[in-house]
Amino acid sequence: MAAQNPALPPDFPRAEEKFRQALREANLNDTAQRRHVLHVFLRATEPVTQDQLQHLAIGADPFGRSLGLVSGVLKIMLAAGLAAELEPLVPGQCPACGGPSITLGAFGTGSRLRWRHWHCNECRVSGYAGPRFTPVRTPCAHAHVVCRDCGAVLSP
Repeated sequence: MAAQNPALPPDFPRAEEKFRQALREANLNDTAQRRHVLHVFLRATEPVTQDQLQHLAIGADPFGRSLGLVSGVLKIMLAAGLAAELEPLVPGQCPACGGPSITLGAFGTGSRLRWRHWHCNECRVSGYAGPRFTPVRTPCAHAHVVCRDCGAVLSP
């Protein structure tokens, strides 16, 4: 499961403003639920699938988030340049260990394989794998000091 950094990234204020602008352009309301999914996504320390993002959002909020909401927020983040979709899944490769895997079922074909139900004989793991998304970080023009213990960021 994807890990989360408790601290928001230093470029968060700019990211949140870009997100709000994208919502306005799409004629969507800026809701607490959408911002919650954005915050959870920006704290991710590794690429996440849509299902993993939904699970992280539910884990952080007992009221939960629907898959439709998470999907919509991902589309807005992609349109705003806040998220990037990683390369499609490699058929025959285990997402867990990188070894050879058997595809038991799939949605999509060729280079645009979207979802796979797979089983790896090497690590004995089975599961469903889909597209992964990662936050796009905007580098700052100045240095930051980051605490190694808690991850707090100090700007000069």
